Amino acid sequence: MKALQHALLLLLSTHATLTVTADLMIGDQVCMTGFIMDTFCIERGTLLDAPSVTTMKNPELHSYHCLLDVGVCINSGYQVLGSKDPMNGLHCPGLRIDDTDKVLAAGRAHGTTMDDPNQAFFACSTCSGPDDNPIAGYKATIIGTVSELGDGMGRVTGAPGADSVAGTPLLTNIQVLDSMVACDPTIMVTVEADAGGNECLIRSAGDNDVVAPPPMMDDIPTVTDATAAVVATTTTTVAAPPPADVSDLMVGDEICITGFIMDTFCINRGTLLDAPSIVTLQNPDLHSYHCLLDVPVCVESGYQVLGEKDPSTGEYCLGYRLEETDTVVASGRAAGSVEDGCTTCTGNGMGTKGYRATVKGVIKDLGDGSQSVSGQPLLTNIQMLDASVECATPAPKTVCLEPPPAEITTTPAAINPPIEGEDCSSDFCETTLTEGYTLKYKINEADATVTMEATYKGEAWLGIAFSEDERMGGSNGIL
Repeated sequence: MKALQHALLLLLSTHATLTVTADLMIGDQVCMTGFIMDTFCIERGTLLDAPSVTTMKNPELHSYHCLLDVGVCINSGYQVLGSKDPMNGLHCPGLRIDDTDKVLAAGRAHGTTMDDPNQAFFACSTCSGPDDNPIAGYKATIIGTVSELGDGMGRVTGAPGADSVAGTPLLTNIQVLDSMVACDPTIMVTVEADAGGNECLIRSAGDNDVVAPPPMMDDIPTVTDATAAVVATTTTTVAAPPPADVSDLMVGDEICITGFIMDTFCINRGTLLDAPSIVTLQNPDLHSYHCLLDVPVCVESGYQVLGEKDPSTGEYCLGYRLEETDTVVASGRAAGSVEDGCTTCTGNGMGTKGYRATVKGVIKDLGDGSQSVSGQPLLTNIQMLDASVECATPAPKTVCLEPPPAEITTTPAAINPPIEGEDCSSDFCETTLTEGYTLKYKINEADATVTMEATYKGEAWLGIAFSEDERMGGSNGIL
């Protein structure tokens, strides 16, 4: 993206504002925050689910149901809208998005299935977000690469309230992030009406502008509506408040933490199910999205967000349990890639291993106090955000486990070869895999098969698999 080389800086007392018209080029990476709208409702002029509402005037009244459930809206594609023109109250056309599946996955993970108490909107039947999340007016931060300039040639997107998307640039390789994620000033753009309200111009914050974080309220200017503020030639860094003491936690406290997401099954077993030679808490960055999000035993065990890494043990500390499994799964699948074996993921060339996220939630239960998963606080009403979203207040330091006893092995035992002279084709041979876990097997030479019987004394998930590299991917097994 190339900005005009010269811009006029107007000084007003001690501060000023600055925006420059952007000339987008194919291949530019851009970031913009705004309402997400389907092309069908833009071109019809009014919202399909609320025909009395002008689409480009009140996108905040567009229900998640209409946006994410209705086939004609989904199939028309989406765009992120520009700012509202204060002269006529209509939003500018923004930037088209070429990946419908990513918009759907992120929107449904954010929306709620709850009915509108005022009965003004239909419930979103495909959404999976917390009950108190919005039911209308989906906003998001979109990062993508310009693949087409549109009729406006990367400079103009049309007039405020235009019912055509032909003038808008098209973005590919997109990321759909929470609207609270502030754009990097070097790639941030807005679409704003000119002084006469005749054209919507693509604008870029100058390279030296200071961009304020997005406000919390929708009725005041946001990053997409406001220009960047130049307040001085130097900036001041404000240190984040220190983390609270974990002993001070109470039910009802709001928590924000960024970390690796891990299923309880793989934590409790000690090694990754899909990579048995890897200790779970040492390398959560190697945990595949397939194991985390596809495998029922992992999904059904529930999830937790891990804490910081303990330098004394090299293992990550236990963090917070997450109550809403569906919210975690929807967010993870939207971030994951089908290209590395995650069959339920909807991302394209994005995450394959080590799913990290920023999690916000409210403490529902403090845990049983043990040094285990059940001893960690339980978060409810969770929001799953991109890992790039920074927490305003760090979460309390989490519980770090003591290193495991030296005699515990972290790799599965191989089947011992039969004792010399023992005939495993006429009778069962027996071997001990681990303490309490016994395997009997018989080789059936007639049909070149093997019959096995696995026995474990206690409660556990049992599995037998054949793999050349000790990894679940590509192996043949029974669980």
